[in-house]
Amino acid sequence: MEQIPELKSIYVVDDDPFMSQIIQVALTELDNFKVTIFPDGASFFEELKVSQPQLVMLDDVLPGISGRDIALRLRDDPATCHIPFIFSTSHDSAEDLKIFAEIGCAGVIPKPWDLRKVPQSIRQIWASSFSK
Repeated sequence: MEQIPELKSIYVVDDDPFMSQIIQVALTELDNFKVTIFPDGASFFEELKVSQPQLVMLDDVLPGISGRDIALRLRDDPATCHIPFIFSTSHDSAEDLKIFAEIGCAGVIPKPWDLRKVPQSIRQIWASSFSK
């Protein structure tokens, strides 16, 4: 069985400054993750040229390029296809979840969040991404 590396680095792509601040505080204060926030896909992809995270957390509805399109680009690029991604979204209908699974999403954390549970949910999704 493959050893699961410790999760330390998460990139969050979310255009809502309030939600971004909340998730950053929750993940850094509650579980000591290194979290970098991006308000849109353009800034996210620019940073990927320089540095890559271990995990990406995407909002689905973003200005410019959608979270789903970001996920597809991650999945289809040989330089980034190894990076697991999750969605943090209020779009969690059965149809949305089916689409997320089809594009290779490692998991979904529905909004609104229970901030006490988000770090644990992320760790569970992280661990399960190694058993696939």
